[in-house]
Amino acid sequence: MRGLYIWLLSGLLLNLPGVYAGAEVYRVGPGEEYDRISQVEERLQAGDIVEVTGDMTDTVRLLSHGTVDDPIVIRGVTRVEDGRLIRPRMSVEPSGGAVIRCFGSNTVIEGIEFDGSPAGRDNQAAGIKHSCDKLTVRNCSFRNFNFKAIVGAGTAGSITIEFCEFDSNGAGASKHSVDIFSYTAGATVRVEHCWFHDGTGGALLKSHARRNIIRYNWFENPHTTCLAIVDVIAEPIFVSDSERESLYPMHSDIIGNVFFMGWSPGEKFAALRLGGEHQRTPGTEGDFHVAHNLFVTTRRTRELVPDDETVHMRVHGNVDHVRLYNNIFLEYGAGGACVYSRGKTWDTPRTSAFQQRRGHGEPIVEGANNWVSVKTIGIPDSFINTLRGINPHFVDLINFDFRP
Repeated sequence: MRGLYIWLLSGLLLNLPGVYAGAEVYRVGPGEEYDRISQVEERLQAGDIVEVTGDMTDTVRLLSHGTVDDPIVIRGVTRVEDGRLIRPRMSVEPSGGAVIRCFGSNTVIEGIEFDGSPAGRDNQAAGIKHSCDKLTVRNCSFRNFNFKAIVGAGTAGSITIEFCEFDSNGAGASKHSVDIFSYTAGATVRVEHCWFHDGTGGALLKSHARRNIIRYNWFENPHTTCLAIVDVIAEPIFVSDSERESLYPMHSDIIGNVFFMGWSPGEKFAALRLGGEHQRTPGTEGDFHVAHNLFVTTRRTRELVPDDETVHMRVHGNVDHVRLYNNIFLEYGAGGACVYSRGKTWDTPRTSAFQQRRGHGEPIVEGANNWVSVKTIGIPDSFINTLRGINPHFVDLINFDFRP
């Protein structure tokens, strides 16, 4: 598994962008002219690069904007020791709320190890607070944040997270490893080639954006849930009624991921929790395309009742379509599991309008060419060409080598 992660990074490390013409390059770290990024944050302009050469404790506010062609880049100078990638480590100051708060659009943050071991202000410190548009977080690691490794503000726009590792983040039921909000109509959350594992709270990844592209990631040992995608609480103080309407429908592509529920001490919910969450967020009203994923459950489904969510996928609230193609739903010593279960709905004006528009309130579920373990139940009647078996013939199932 770690070999897979390093392999995913290798192509990235060989293709890092060069210095933009006319850009300023600031070297920051122990022994450099500047030992903290916050000492140069006000100087930054489009195209500038900050090279982080060593470990530091800092609280950074990135206010300047880059452009699509010339982003502002915060780049760790990495090295390899004994086959292990070493990134400069950044920790939050005791009074800080986040290591980096990004307000400037078209910003790239790459090659940094974010360390949440120092708790920061009131144990609420984050690695990155996303309050901008077109933020890219690449080739970073996030460990031991007891709040959230990355958290989005409602006013934020699009974010891309790629080739990153998230290890031992979150706390309780609501402090997720990564939690992205957006009240922006055109916002897209794109998460690709990342490794999420050993969550200490909530979901490994949660998004409330209008458009989500979740591809080629490995999710392992969540505290509760691997992936949660729900609509957003858009308070009147932030958005008008017409702006809120522009957020719907919300569509998501979930393609080519591994979801391994594992054995963390947290209460296990569905690997995927999709749609709505409660009366204030009654559903995304859009489509979920779920294809070419591997779902591995390690817990037996006791009964199909609302309080038992140990299933591969549970859909709550107002959702239009759920399409599942070419997925594998595998039991790993579980002795009985469930593919799909319908969750709660909420009696709200939004729900009534959704049902009136469609003639009913149930998601249209369809799927084809899925492989399902023989003891697994809850297969939608609409599935066609479903294959049943005990072992889909991976190279080494016991050691998590899930190659065919």
